[in-house]
Amino acid sequence: MPEAKIGFFPDVGGSFFLPRFDGEVGTYLALTGASLKGLDVFLSGIATHYVPSQRLPLLENRLSEIECDDHEVINAVIEEFVAECNRDHSYALGGNVRKSIDRCFKGDSVEDILKALEQENSAWSRETINTLLRMSPTSLKVALKQLRKGKNMVITDCFKMEYRLAQKFLKTSDFARGVNHLLVNKEKTPPKWNPPSLEEVTDIEFYFDPHGTQELELLNIRSFENYPFSRFSLPSEEEIRRVVTGENMSKEDVVDFFLKDRIFKIGVREKVLEVLNRKAILLGGQERLGWVKDERVFTNL
Repeated sequence: MPEAKIGFFPDVGGSFFLPRFDGEVGTYLALTGASLKGLDVFLSGIATHYVPSQRLPLLENRLSEIECDDHEVINAVIEEFVAECNRDHSYALGGNVRKSIDRCFKGDSVEDILKALEQENSAWSRETINTLLRMSPTSLKVALKQLRKGKNMVITDCFKMEYRLAQKFLKTSDFARGVNHLLVNKEKTPPKWNPPSLEEVTDIEFYFDPHGTQELELLNIRSFENYPFSRFSLPSEEEIRRVVTGENMSKEDVVDFFLKDRIFKIGVREKVLEVLNRKAILLGGQERLGWVKDERVFTNL
């Protein structure tokens, strides 16, 4: 989601799907514009399946043969073409990087996020700070507020908010400036943003005020607060947390639970183990797991 780099905001439903990623991954992606490729798109929960490029023509042919719109049938067909996870693959947003993302990007202001990154004092945090300082200060502040609001909104309201935001960005200069500088002229340096610094961005409520904007009229009024098809994806970190804190289970018990729950979907073991290795601990030498949050341990007791 590179929009902050060109003076815009994460659109196309970004206010809905980004804050629903595990932890603060969505906030990190929205503000930094970091890219994920291939298997990492699948492991992060953006994609429901990972199908190698060379299998796509066969998958398309197989999908064209389906004579119904049953999602269970479609899911089963796609699963025929997915690839095993490479055991040597290291998830780009896992492990210590993920811990740092959650620590640093949980703040409700961009200034707090930058302060947390400074306190992190690592090569990753210094690179992240440099990335953020190249972005439009206005875009950073608007995007963060957009995600915090979108977390508690249904998808149709998110689209309506984004439509209003787009109209407001067209009335200010950063979006046109960013597109011309980076996409048209292909400059390597950041544009001269207006305002040029976070401290000078003082009125982001202007972007969220519906006054002077047109209302988005949707052809389909169906809406939802959570994805209705998440059962076809890898389990979320929140799903894993609920099982760990609700049952007396060992690490392998948790993995087996989700393998059965997702009908032995490829990638489940890797996802669950990555989360457990980062968020769960053995309690008092027992096989039972506890969940770590903000240095505190939560159990089912």
